[in-house]
Amino acid sequence: MSRITKLVAAATLLAVPLINACGEGPVPPPPAGTISGSVMVEGEGLAGVTVTLSSGTTVTTTNGGAFSFADVEAATYTVTLSGHPDDANFPQTSQSATITDDGQTVTVNFTPGYS
Repeated sequence: MSRITKLVAAATLLAVPLINACGEGPVPPPPAGTISGSVMVEGEGLAGVTVTLSSGTTVTTTNGGAFSFADVEAATYTVTLSGHPDDANFPQTSQSATITDDGQTVTVNFTPGYS
């Protein structure tokens, strides 16, 4: 074993108890959850609608109108729709969603009226 390897091994062994003694250790990852929901038109899911989080992440609704954002870090986000039919008069095209706990799922649904 080279002298450098021995020094690195010794330093590593000494550092572990010091890190743990100082209360510093691995920092747990921040809480993360899921924001999901649907875009419904007259009781039917609407496919192809763009759904965007205020973080910049974008997904497109499935044939059933569903969307989902997984592993979203704990925070408050705005969920915004675009690319929906012109005659769909959504009362809101943006809604707030807040993730506070690890593994939490927040549901945001959009249902329009028609003009």
